[in-house]
Order: sequence, then C-alpha cells, then structure tokens
Amino acid sequence: MSLFLLALIAAVLNLILGYVWHGPLFGRKWAVASGMPDDKMTMDSSMKKAMYIRMAINTVAGYAMAFVTFLFLFNFNAMTFGSAIMIIGVIFVGFTLPHLIVTNLWNGRPTKDALKLFGISAGYQVINFLIWALVFTWLV
Repeated sequence: MSLFLLALIAAVLNLILGYVWHGPLFGRKWAVASGMPDDKMTMDSSMKKAMYIRMAINTVAGYAMAFVTFLFLFNFNAMTFGSAIMIIGVIFVGFTLPHLIVTNLWNGRPTKDALKLFGISAGYQVINFLIWALVFTWLV
C-alpha cells in the first residue's frame, strides 16, 4: 500500500483518537488543567467553527507526522511490530517527548496542572504511535 494512503489512514485514526482522548476520556481533566473557565465548557457557534478549523489543521499536521514516521519505518525496513515500535520509540523519545515537556512546562500553568497536561498529551501520543505501528506493519 502507498505511504500516502497509509498516512491518510493514520491521520484519520489520529483525529478519532484525539476526539475520544480529549473528549470522553480526559476532556474535563484537560480543560480544568488548561484553566478553561466553566462558561467555556459549552461551545457557541463561533467556538465550534474555530474547533473545526483547528481539527482540519490537526488532521494535516497528523498526516505530515504520520507520513514522515512511515518514511522512517520504511527506510529502516521496520516491517514487524517490534521493529516498528523500536524506531517509533526513538522518534518519540528524541522528538515528541522533548517538545511535549517544553510546551507543557512553560505554558504558564501551575506546575501541577502543567504535569497533568503533559501526562494527558504524552499518553495520547504514545497510544497514537502504537496505532500507527499497527497500521504500518499490518498494511505494508
């Protein structure tokens, strides 16, 4: 299967995971840790429009991230789940984790909230990468 199509599948799965992760699973905890006021918990039409724009941008970013990840996997011949996890682990520890640490610890929130945000974001990315490893090794 084409890496372009694999990345598209991964981007859609990323969007679905994000909806579930930041909605029913951890949405309330994420909102509280982010300092979102209670009156912003329900969205008006302008907030929904902004959300859809952000989801579109997130989907494009997810596509790019998946495509580059799959390029690494393909070029390192990571055709088994175990080898894919090893390469993805290096990508996660070397690129994603440092970004999440810096972004969440310097976001102006109290340390306790920043650590909650980091945990929610890091957990999301770990699950996302595991899904991508499954997609890549199953469909390539």
